[in-house]
Amino acid sequence: MGTRAERSEEGAPPPDAAAPLRILFIEPCDVSAEPLHVAFRASAVPFDVHRVASISDAKRRCVNQTFDLVLIDANLEDPQALEPLRGFAAQIAATPLVLLTDEASESLAHQAVARGTAQDYLIKGHLGGRLLEQSLRYAVERHKMISVLRQRRREEVRSVSLDRLTHLPNRAAFYDRLGDLLMMARQSGQMVSVMLIHLEGFKLVHNTLGASIGDPLVRELADRLLGSLKPTLKSHDLVARLSGEEFAIVLGNVGDMKDVSSAAESVIAAFADPIKLSGLEFFISTTIGISLHPFDGTDAESMLHNADIALRRAKEQGSDLYQFYLPAVNDQFLTRLELQNSLRMALARDEFIVHYMPQLDVKGGRIVGMEALVRWKHPTLGLVQPSDFIPLAEESGLILPIGERVLRTACAQGRAWQQAGLPPVRVSVNFSARQFQHQNPVALVTRVLRETGLPPDQLELEITESAVMKDANAALGTLRSLKETGVTLAIDDFGTGYSSLSYLRSFPLHALKVDRSFVREITSRADDAAIVTAVIAMAHSLKLKVIAEGVETADHLTWLHARDCDEVQGYHFSRPVPAEAAGKLLRASAAR
Repeated sequence: MGTRAERSEEGAPPPDAAAPLRILFIEPCDVSAEPLHVAFRASAVPFDVHRVASISDAKRRCVNQTFDLVLIDANLEDPQALEPLRGFAAQIAATPLVLLTDEASESLAHQAVARGTAQDYLIKGHLGGRLLEQSLRYAVERHKMISVLRQRRREEVRSVSLDRLTHLPNRAAFYDRLGDLLMMARQSGQMVSVMLIHLEGFKLVHNTLGASIGDPLVRELADRLLGSLKPTLKSHDLVARLSGEEFAIVLGNVGDMKDVSSAAESVIAAFADPIKLSGLEFFISTTIGISLHPFDGTDAESMLHNADIALRRAKEQGSDLYQFYLPAVNDQFLTRLELQNSLRMALARDEFIVHYMPQLDVKGGRIVGMEALVRWKHPTLGLVQPSDFIPLAEESGLILPIGERVLRTACAQGRAWQQAGLPPVRVSVNFSARQFQHQNPVALVTRVLRETGLPPDQLELEITESAVMKDANAALGTLRSLKETGVTLAIDDFGTGYSSLSYLRSFPLHALKVDRSFVREITSRADDAAIVTAVIAMAHSLKLKVIAEGVETADHLTWLHARDCDEVQGYHFSRPVPAEAAGKLLRASAAR
C-alpha cells in the first residue's frame, strides 16, 4: 500500500509545486533507507511512494500500474551488478529509473547513467528535501526529453525512409540497413555485396514525356528489378531506389562471388525486353557496379563509393555490363587525403575566418554577447561551412590549431570592439571535445587572454554536454581550473546528451544553451514546449542562465520571454556575420 510523504511544516506547498510524483521504491528488506524516508518527509512537496522489496516484485507491479519514476536502493559492488538493472530498465522503458547508492558505488552508478540504464543517481547521506525533489523531477523531465528525441527520430525515419513512387527503401534507409548488415558481417565473417544499378534511358523519358509517363515507368522498372531477384532474394537482402535512375541491391551473407555474378546477370537479363506502356515501347539498358565487404570497404559510405567507381568503369566499357570494384586506386582515400592537406594549407594561408552571431538579453532587447563561429574561406570553393570540415579536423587533430586560432581571433576582436568605444560584450567561443580533453585548456586560455588583453569576464567558453560527460570527474577539475581564470562557462547543445543532475550541480557553470532542435517547434509541439519550460525552471533553480538557440520567429521570442528565458540567439535577429558587420550591430544596439 502506498504512503504519502508529509507536507512541510509551513503548510501549503510553494507556488511552483507540481503534482506529486508517483514513485515505485525498490527497497530490499536487508537495506535501511530511513535517511531517504526522512528526506521524503522533509520535502516541501508531496510524494506518492509505493514500496516493494525486489526487482521481481517491481516487475509484477509495473504490469498493471504506472509510475512517474522507479527508485531503487542498489549497492553496486561490481560491474556485474548492472546486468539485472539493464534488463529491468528495458522492461520499464517508458518510466525513468533512478539509483540510490553509496559513495563507494558512485563510479558504477555513473556508468549506469552514461549507458542509459538509469536517468540519474542519488548518494546516501547527501539527501536534503529540496535536492531530493529537484533530482527526482529532473530525472522525470530528462527521461521525457530523451523519449521525445527517440520517438521523433523514429517518426522521421518512417516518414522519409520510403521512395514516394516505388515504395522501395530510399537512400537514407539504404544506408541504415547496409550499416546493420555490415555490423553483423563483421561479427560473423560473412561477405556482403553492394550492387549499384544505373538504368540508362529513364531520365530522357521523364524529361521528354513528363511525370505522366515517367512515374508509371519507374514503378515498372522497380517491379522488373524485384522480379529478377525474387527467386533468390532473402529476408536480409535489400533493394532500394537511390535517385531517379539509380537503384541499389544489398546481398547479405554472400557465400560465393558467383552468387553475386548470377544476381547481376539476372538483373541485366530482366531488362533485355522493352517495357510497354501507354502504347509505347521503352528500351532501358542496365549497368552495374559491385563492391564486396570486407575487401572493398567496412562501412556503408565506402562500400557505396567503391561500387560507384566500379559502375563508372562498367559504363566506360559499354551498357548491359557489370564490373566488380578494383581496389588499385582508392578514390575515397585520395579525396580525404587531399581535403586534409587543404586544411593544413588553409592554416598556413590564414584562410579561416570568424563570423559572429549576436546573443540578446530577452527583457532588455540589447546585444549582450557575440558567439564566434569559424568559416573556411576556400580559394576555389568559396565559404565552406563548419559541418563540411570540422569532422575531418577533429579526426586529424587539426581542430587543435584551428580552435586556438578561433579563440585568439575572437578575444582580439572583443578587445578591439572595447577599444573602439563600444560597450563591453561577452565573446562566446566553442571548445571542441578534443580541445577540452587533449589540450591544456587552462594554459591556452590564460595565454590568449594575456596576449590579447581581453578581460577574462568577457570570455565565455561553450563546451558540449557530451564532451564533459565523457569523463565527468576529470571534466570537473578542468572546469574548476578554467573558472579560476575568471572566464564563464556554458554547456552547449543542452538536452542532447545525458547529464546527471548530481554533476550539473557540481560543475562551475554560468549558463545552459538549449539546443535548437527543442526551440524550433516550441510554439507548435506540446512536448517541445514542456521540455524547454522544464529546462528553464531547472536551470534557474541551479542559478544558471538559459540561452535559447535557433530563435527564428517573433512567436519564438514571445514564448521564451513569457517563460523568463534569459538570452536568445538565432536568425530572427541576425545570421552569423563578419566582424565589421557585427560591430555595426553592436553600435545600433548600444544606441537604443
